[in-house]
Amino acid sequence: MRPQFSGIHASVVLPGVVATEFGNNALHGGPDSKAMPGAQPVDEVATAKYYSAEDVSEIEAGFGGPPPR
Repeated sequence: MRPQFSGIHASVVLPGVVATEFGNNALHGGPDSKAMPGAQPVDEVATAKYYSAEDVSEIEAGFGGPPPR
């Protein structure tokens, strides 16, 4: 890490859009996530180890890309 960037932190939100009724029931309304392109089915997200991993780098290491630093 370069010293000039030492105060920068990043967060990853996993999963992305999940097809639920949340938006339909939100206070003041919200988008219907079931109609959004790329929304994942609830069952798929619930069974994905990637989204429940404590450290996703362990899962990504099995993808065949470069190893985590």
